[in-house]
Amino acid sequence: MIGHAALVLLASFAGAVLSAALVALIAHGIGRRDAELIDGTLRIYPNRTAIWVVVVIGIAITAGGAAIVMASSSLAGLLAALLGLAIAGFMALSLNPAHDVIWTYEFIEGPSQLFGPSLGLRRARLVWSDLFRSGKTASGYWYVEGRNGQRIYWSYLYSGHPMFLMQLRLSRPDLDLPDDLQG
Repeated sequence: MIGHAALVLLASFAGAVLSAALVALIAHGIGRRDAELIDGTLRIYPNRTAIWVVVVIGIAITAGGAAIVMASSSLAGLLAALLGLAIAGFMALSLNPAHDVIWTYEFIEGPSQLFGPSLGLRRARLVWSDLFRSGKTASGYWYVEGRNGQRIYWSYLYSGHPMFLMQLRLSRPDLDLPDDLQG
């Protein structure tokens, strides 16, 4: 028979998996949206609906864990609450406009720092001709890197990311892209 602590952790894990599954479903239609044209620049940004879904699930996991802690002083409840808080907190960071990627025919500008499994608030601007490599992080963010070592990050959760990828291919057809951006 499974103990109380194991059930709490299992429920928290299930909530995290549900969160990822919902984001994947929402993201399936995200890429088909166009980038926004604002004052002569194109812009993509993390899909707000997907972010809010994950934040709400994280808050629910936190509340459930906190309720278990108040009812039974369970360490598993505390761990669940902390997990939910981390999920909600890291995803909420993506609501900040500092995570937007903008570009023109001359440059690209966007988030340039990782913060745990999310992106930080620091931004960089790179001229297309200065890009010398691209890659993918362990947490799933794609990036382009300039000769100065600065990177700009984005992910599949960015509405309109295929338009950005098209511009990247047009501006730098010589740049090797990660396998999942080929095609």
